[in-house]
Amino acid sequence: MALLASLGAASYARFVAVALIFVLVLLLTSWSVRLMASVQKQGGRARNLELVESLPLAPGRHIHLVRLGGRYVALASSREGLTMLAEVEAQGLILGEEKSGEGGFAAILSKVRLPKQGNGKQDEE
Repeated sequence: MALLASLGAASYARFVAVALIFVLVLLLTSWSVRLMASVQKQGGRARNLELVESLPLAPGRHIHLVRLGGRYVALASSREGLTMLAEVEAQGLILGEEKSGEGGFAAILSKVRLPKQGNGKQDEE
């Protein structure tokens, strides 16, 4: 009987150990993913290159506004490659403003009116 009790305790201890190792692996994975995301977001120490805005024109074709140091460049991208369109002066750009207009998403949502749903019967007069 004591042998069965000791086997039960050993298997319970083994289960707890495996569960703790599993939780430790999950925590380490979560930490490493967050670390990699922050490194990629920073893009290194120097911030000389930034995608300011992108506009899709057609499937596989976009116009990009890119900041290179203190210069702004308009680029066209397609499946065939990348082409520099023009250098853009910073004075003519609207930077850091809300793209959706005044009020943001709440203002847009308030403009949307859903049709009233009837019970399927037409009113008879």
